[in-house]
Amino acid sequence: MLFPQSKNIYFLLMNKKREPRKWIGVNFTCCNFYGRAYKNEVKKEYLAQCPKCGRVIRFIVGQGGTDQRFFEVR
Repeated sequence: MLFPQSKNIYFLLMNKKREPRKWIGVNFTCCNFYGRAYKNEVKKEYLAQCPKCGRVIRFIVGQGGTDQRFFEVR
């Protein structure tokens, strides 16, 4: 049995407006790679990992931080 579109859960989920994910730009100079680090809402941090050397960088979100959106990691 088909339900009207307003009651169809699939229709509701597919048409739900999502907010864009928060991210920061990270340039790993060790391997000339630029990528995005997305915010982990649970831990209030951004994590980025270099694809070449595997180095993990953690950006903690908190009071007294910076408004900067792009970072260079050496």
